[in-house]
Amino acid sequence: MKISIQTVCVGVALVFSVFFLSGASTVFGADGAGLFELEGNAVQDDTEPPPDDWETLYGGAGAADPSIFEHEGTGVTIFTGGRKDIQNIPEWGYKDGAVPDKDDILDAFGAAYNDNGDLVVYFGADRISNVGDAYMGFWFFKQQVSLDGNGGFIGEHEFGDILVLVNFPQATNAEPLVQVVEWDTSCSKADSNTPTVGQCAAANLRLLAGVSGAGAICSDTGYVGASGACAITNEEGGPYHLTTSPWPYTSKDGYVNQFPYETFFEGGINLTQLVGGDTCYSSFMAETRSSSSFTASLKDFVLDSFPVCAISVTKDCANPRFSADDNYIIYDIAGAVTNDGSATVYNVSLVDVPAFDSGSLNWSGSTASLAGGASITYLATITVPKNQNGPSDQVTAKAYTLPAGGTALTASATDTCPQLQISPELSVTKSCSSIVTTMNDPVQVVARVNVSGEVCNIGDTPLFNVAVVDNEAGTLLSGQYLVEPDDPANPGDTEGACKTYSGSYIPSEALVFDGSASTTDPSLVYFRDSVTATATDIFGAPVTPQYANAKCPLCPECEECP
Repeated sequence: MKISIQTVCVGVALVFSVFFLSGASTVFGADGAGLFELEGNAVQDDTEPPPDDWETLYGGAGAADPSIFEHEGTGVTIFTGGRKDIQNIPEWGYKDGAVPDKDDILDAFGAAYNDNGDLVVYFGADRISNVGDAYMGFWFFKQQVSLDGNGGFIGEHEFGDILVLVNFPQATNAEPLVQVVEWDTSCSKADSNTPTVGQCAAANLRLLAGVSGAGAICSDTGYVGASGACAITNEEGGPYHLTTSPWPYTSKDGYVNQFPYETFFEGGINLTQLVGGDTCYSSFMAETRSSSSFTASLKDFVLDSFPVCAISVTKDCANPRFSADDNYIIYDIAGAVTNDGSATVYNVSLVDVPAFDSGSLNWSGSTASLAGGASITYLATITVPKNQNGPSDQVTAKAYTLPAGGTALTASATDTCPQLQISPELSVTKSCSSIVTTMNDPVQVVARVNVSGEVCNIGDTPLFNVAVVDNEAGTLLSGQYLVEPDDPANPGDTEGACKTYSGSYIPSEALVFDGSASTTDPSLVYFRDSVTATATDIFGAPVTPQYANAKCPLCPECEECP
């Protein structure tokens, strides 16, 4: 089981949206029986859920952490005048203001369950006062609907948006009524004054279910009824009975954390059985209405996200290494795609930037479908040019709500790949010898110092632009390439990891052994010089220079000196 809860307050109204994914070990049918308590209160009656109740999902009974609830602002946000359910969302408007107490929503809540493949949604709200009829509506939007911060709504209706109307009039002999309508722009007006199931109930609204009397009342097992929808209010003990509130609540007449009669409402709908097709929804709205009419004016509302269908993806970029030709870096990419919603998603796919290496993507299971709460792991590699050492990598997952299409769901994750760490290193040796020789132009006897040695790559990557410069003899080696001592392409082959160098120079001064003074005594003359070895690594960065010094006597053995 997995529970995730998100709570946002709109105005003074508390909204908590709960997405509960369950294998439903106890099943009483495909309509949510055994999953939720729909008995007209919010209190968890059973010691160990399921069935759950709003107290369980809010944080009581230890099922969820209440610290994730957020309270935002103290304003009262209501519909502007003349707004109706038959209008498209961009035609709605909102403002901060007041509505009659009977229409003032304080809290609204919804929970989506996957019951053996059926999407069953439970919903509810409480109002500040019970003095007056209760006409409430609960919208489930395909799109993400939100406020623009300037009196307007963002988002549009789509075919399949569902509105559940819950009417509890208080007139003598009045009966509660639960009706379900679907947004359908092919409806231009009501087909009749008393539309039947399947007919247009009003402009843009088609009636899917509408039952009255006891058929609209939920049973305490969570059974949503043969029509696929039901609702109930807190009337357990009669008009003067108070019902405990698990969350902070104060009624108009001063009851604290207790719901007066007909201030708490809850219901359920089996969207799979009643609506069918693509039953993925993104947003949830509870509203109050001026009457039971389909064209009634809208009063108060509470709006929140409700991602019944959603996926997420993780990724990790690791294990950098050079390609065989040392021109590219290869990374391992790993992660998982998770169905965070309650409905099964289909045709899961994954793309990466930079792109996965051809044929490298390996899934741990089938991508044809992914049940609610399930995950599928993946492995792949990417190859980037070596000048992109440590790139940012983004993976995007996509899935669909139906096997043949439906709503596209996407999720992305980004990771910065670690830089490939290298340890480039040079070594250099040097020796020298001196001889006495003659020069012809002009004719003279001079000392010549011969310099030689070896520069080697003792690091773990190839070296470029290798050079050796002697402070007396000048440049003795330049522009050389040295392979790493144990080239992965040629294991055990160290040829090419070292280069020899040589040169000579005619010193301009004869110094004694410690270099402190000049001398004319051949037996005391020493010549000294040093070489500097430099290179760049595979990324073009300079390698730490290395130095070698040598000094050699004019007369290695004094008795042979002239």
